[in-house]
Parts: sequence; C-alpha cells; structure tokens
Amino acid sequence: MAGPLHITAGVLLAAVAAWMAVGALRRYRSPAATPGVTLRLRTPLRAYAALAGVTVVYPLTVVYWVALVLGRQASAAAFTPAQAGLFVLAVFTASASWQFLLVSGGALIGRVAGSRRGMLAISLASALLIAWLAARILSS
Repeated sequence: MAGPLHITAGVLLAAVAAWMAVGALRRYRSPAATPGVTLRLRTPLRAYAALAGVTVVYPLTVVYWVALVLGRQASAAAFTPAQAGLFVLAVFTASASWQFLLVSGGALIGRVAGSRRGMLAISLASALLIAWLAARILSS
C-alpha cells in the first residue's frame, strides 16, 4: 500500500509545483496584474506600533515577565529602587531595539517581496522546493 501512496503523493506534489510555477509566470507576465498584497503599515512608526501591540498582548510575553519578576523576587538579593529602575530601562531599551530591528528587516523584505519580481521569485522558489520534495518522494 505504501508504494501507490508514495507515487500518488509525489505526483500530486509535482502537479502542485507545476501549477504554482505556471500561475506565478502568468501573474508576472500579465500587464494588469498588481501585487495582491496591500501594505497598510507603510510607515515605520505604524509598523513599530503594530509590532509593539502584538508583543504586548501576546500571552507568552506576559508569562515571561511574570516568571522573570517572580524569579527575581525569590532570589536572595532584592533590587534597590535604583536597580529596579535601571532594570526596567534596560529591558525597555533591549525590547525597543529588537523590535526596531524586526520592523526594519520586515520593511526591507516587504519592499523586495512586494514587488512583481520579488513575488515571482518567491513563488518560483516555493514551486522548486515542492518539486524537489516530489522528486525525493518519487525516488524513495
């Protein structure tokens, strides 16, 4: 039973890869085609605010902070008010710099991936990956 399933899976993956590649080329060659992705976060401030908002409401962020604060309180050395203030400032700075890096990288990738050539490249790369997986399945 595994033999026919392997062949069926490989053929289906190859068909999906071909369908994706043909569709990508048609969209690229069509003069009326525009990128289907609309970027609503066009300014860095909007992107930063959105990422910060997602980070704040993400449940694991809350769990992380609770564990960090409770773990620190359970340790032998307690924070002085000055140390606590510096700790909060350091965490805020680290978080802001990480989010800035993510937003900047995302904006750069979004500009490249949002172009017609970028969308074609991503679609063809996906089709090639799926075709490679199909070939691996069919050869095993």
